[in-house]
Amino acid sequence: MRLIRHGRGAGSRGSLSLEAAILAPVIFGILGLAIMAGRVALARSAVDLAARSAAREASLARTAGDASARGHAMAVQVLGQQHLKCADSGVNINVNGFSTPLGTSGMVTAGVRCTENLSDVMFGVPLPGSVTLASTFSSPVDAYRER
Repeated sequence: MRLIRHGRGAGSRGSLSLEAAILAPVIFGILGLAIMAGRVALARSAVDLAARSAAREASLARTAGDASARGHAMAVQVLGQQHLKCADSGVNINVNGFSTPLGTSGMVTAGVRCTENLSDVMFGVPLPGSVTLASTFSSPVDAYRER
């Protein structure tokens, strides 16, 4: 009686190592893209939080000048707390809501912009380019508060 051996023959030895060597960079590339997308989403959330906090802080001020200063300071503080490394950033506080007459509600709008290098997003991996994240939020000024 003759025994029949099933399995890989001598010609396919080492092919699993070759397949792993080919697939490993692809898998790590996909994993890297997923990490990068997650980090960009976290950065976008931080910019949203900074704009929301700046608008709220500015709307609580008593004067337009104070509102602009407090809103700007709050945006910078929140971006720092979120550990966002902006290569270029900007904060714009629109305080036109303070010029509305008493009894009429006005709005304070805060816009925050942050340009982050992709190499900062990917843990120092030297990727070219950058991503600009921007967010704008508005907060009402109390209609019956003295201005």
